Amino acid sequence: MKLSQLANNVLKNNGLRLYILLSLSIFLILIFFSLLFNQIEIILFLNQFNSIFFDYFFQYFTVLGDGIICVILILLFFKNPKYRFVLILSSIIILLTTLFLKQIVFKDSLRPITFFGNNLNSIHLVKNVVIFSKNSFPSGHTMVAFGLMSILANYFNSKSKAVFCFLIAVLVGYSRIYLFQHFLIDVICGGLIGTFISVSVLIISDLKHENQ
Repeated sequence: MKLSQLANNVLKNNGLRLYILLSLSIFLILIFFSLLFNQIEIILFLNQFNSIFFDYFFQYFTVLGDGIICVILILLFFKNPKYRFVLILSSIIILLTTLFLKQIVFKDSLRPITFFGNNLNSIHLVKNVVIFSKNSFPSGHTMVAFGLMSILANYFNSKSKAVFCFLIAVLVGYSRIYLFQHFLIDVICGGLIGTFISVSVLIISDLKHENQ
């Protein structure tokens, strides 16, 4: 079967198709705002909307973008050969891509905190959260979140669950901005890369099973 046909078969999945549509829509909107305003203006604007509840919520919700979630999901779907393969391969590629981009290609990219020097009174920082200063681009947490949620959207093949997966990915991405760890552009690109990797792996998985 041709690669284009496999891609079409993957995109026939109701959950994944809606997930991709929602993701591309939000990314296009955010890219538009990134063209209108600079990244510091955007993060300062968003930084105004904070509360004690959101401090706690995003501090812990952001963990959903940690690599450990990959392991948990792999164990969760361990009895399903196709999704075990997809999750393992996606996790490895996302990890290697993150390391390559952060440590080699964009190793000098600075995080938001470095642009404020000693003038930290003007921004809201969440207590007990370690703020990093380097390797800002792209957001690894967002790559993981959007990548894994696209796989789950495909697995559930449900529009309502696809929306739920999309919201989780978006909230993880926003948590990186709320916690002052990343600029908006870091999150946008992280989400795009993570989604692209996982959808590509889903297509590869279908090709693998087609040839068996």
